[in-house]
Amino acid sequence: MHNELYQEEIEKEFNKQINNFIGQYEGTLPCTDCDGIKIQLELFQDFTFQATVKQVERPDASEKLNGNFTLRANGIVELDKAIAGTAFFQKNNADLTVLDQNAKEIISVGNDAYVLKPIEKIKVKPFESKHPKAGFLKKKWDQGIVFYAIGNEPSWSLDIKQTDSLIFKDPNGIEHKFPYTKSLPSIDPKIVDYRSSTKEKEIVIQMAQKPCNDGMSDDSFSYEVNISIKGSKEKESTNYHGCGDYVPNYNLNGNWGIIEAEGLQIDQNSFSNKEASLSLDMFNRKVSGNDGCNNFHGQVNFKINQISFGPTAGTLMACPNMELSSKILGSISGRSLNYTIENDLILYEGDKKIMILRRKD
Repeated sequence: MHNELYQEEIEKEFNKQINNFIGQYEGTLPCTDCDGIKIQLELFQDFTFQATVKQVERPDASEKLNGNFTLRANGIVELDKAIAGTAFFQKNNADLTVLDQNAKEIISVGNDAYVLKPIEKIKVKPFESKHPKAGFLKKKWDQGIVFYAIGNEPSWSLDIKQTDSLIFKDPNGIEHKFPYTKSLPSIDPKIVDYRSSTKEKEIVIQMAQKPCNDGMSDDSFSYEVNISIKGSKEKESTNYHGCGDYVPNYNLNGNWGIIEAEGLQIDQNSFSNKEASLSLDMFNRKVSGNDGCNNFHGQVNFKINQISFGPTAGTLMACPNMELSSKILGSISGRSLNYTIENDLILYEGDKKIMILRRKD
């Protein structure tokens, strides 16, 4: 017991220590044959890091590094891969001081010449929507529900909880819970099928992507839903027909600054008038933004962990950096991309990162 308590105290102190280091830092270091080297370094809780290094005069050319780091005595961070010629940084209040190759202080004329400053996290205003179903859909998402469906005459409902369960409420108000299972393979991308069973019953669900209107509620949906349920002792299945939709991840809503597109770092200084940005309204299924030159808008659709961008339309002004603007718009227009969202929103095609976006006010 004593050893367990001692180990627990050590872990608490170590976690407290690492929390003083994790975060994002950036700075511009002196360079003998260039205008400066800009570094962005992010340290994570799991002792991994991500760094971006680029010359100030060449914002379109950057090097990205990922690796691990360790904590040494005197607040020194040691990376397992050198960036900008060094692998050593020392915590100094809120800043990270860049050390030389031998983990020694670099003597310079400017006090801040070898200092990385912390990047303050932007306080984001909560997204507000006037969509009539915003509150209902937010509640569904918070409950872990990624798809829901309803039917009338007779009345029934279906909730699909990702990695958890399929919950069907029959016309008598009785809930039938089935294990969650991955959708079945389909040659038609507009059709999604599920099959799950317990000892007592089996459920088969088919979701076909086509406009569907619920006559009782006069509500419009994107999927026709057909459900077949059969008890283990029953000869015939009971079939139900209705409408359904995926539940939008409301955490995607709001304004995002584009910081990378198709592997190319986006320096907002490359654009004279506008900031490359994206605005998502998942409740109304709309996207708008600016590619650094022209405003654009379009429609979005979504499935589990996926966003589908429709064709975009917008202004057609000629700008100095049209090639970069075209790359930004081409990264999303007419494409279906998987996503993850933590500090940044990252859009993927397979294992390839297509776009990285960061929260704005």
